[in-house]
Amino acid sequence: MPFLWKILQVLKKGHLVRSRKGIGGGYELAAPPNQITLQAVAHLTEGTDFRQNCALGLARCNNRKPCRLHRQWKGIRGDISGMLDDTSLADLVRAGGAQGKRRRAARNDW
Repeated sequence: MPFLWKILQVLKKGHLVRSRKGIGGGYELAAPPNQITLQAVAHLTEGTDFRQNCALGLARCNNRKPCRLHRQWKGIRGDISGMLDDTSLADLVRAGGAQGKRRRAARNDW
């Protein structure tokens, strides 16, 4: 429980969730799920390091002195960032619902 609590506290400080105490209390989204992007969640929980650091972990890798993967990673970072910006929590729920329906249909084929 401490791990989940820490994540919820980070999301609360970032204004993505809010909490209520007492009977019937708990956590809820602070905005509609279609307004919360994965980018917002990742920024709060993971920071921006994975989008800025070298893919090989080299401290001195930069545009002037690139490592072997620098150019490819730069493009991949852009793709990841775009996907995170374009995907909301509502999108995940819809995608998960479609997967669940496919799984149930596959089980019924037995």
